[in-house]
Amino acid sequence: MTEEQFPSTVPVAGVKIRNLGEIKKLGTSGIPLQVGDRVMLEQYGELTYGVVHTASYTMPCIPQMRVMRSILRKAIDAELTAIQRHEAMAREGMAYCR
Repeated sequence: MTEEQFPSTVPVAGVKIRNLGEIKKLGTSGIPLQVGDRVMLEQYGELTYGVVHTASYTMPCIPQMRVMRSILRKAIDAELTAIQRHEAMAREGMAYCR
């Protein structure tokens, strides 16, 4: 049996899923990202979005990172429109509940 080979470093960025909660480290899949970019990712088997909060950086790869979630791609125009609509509805709902 041979031991799995992992890269020595991995590119990551800090992303808030649906722009809520804490910043999660996600693999960038080599995609050039900037703070504020909307990105698509998979969570619990469903496609969702996140917002980049820290610029991409490289960190040492440890074996536990082999299960790290990665960004699938930057959001395309149609997805950006849906994200803006979703965020507006969320703001309206929060305002109504206050």
